[in-house]
Amino acid sequence: MQKRGTLPIAARIAAATIGGYALAYSVAAALSLVLPMARSEVVILTASLAIVVHLIVAVWAFGCRSIMQFWLILVGISVPLYGFSFW
Repeated sequence: MQKRGTLPIAARIAAATIGGYALAYSVAAALSLVLPMARSEVVILTASLAIVVHLIVAVWAFGCRSIMQFWLILVGISVPLYGFSFW
């Protein structure tokens, strides 16, 4: 059996918290520009969806095989959405 240290766990915790927040913020910001609803309804909907996205990313961070591949996918999705929200 291969012994695991605390570094892989710390990387997954960082991915779950920091990466999850970044993706949730990016999704909420991009959706707030696209959804054709009243502003107050968009705020409530995107905030609710951001919580769900953050939860999915946290579960995914601990379920994936490669944490490096996970970070690449997370950055690959977050950066374009973040850029779109400020375009």
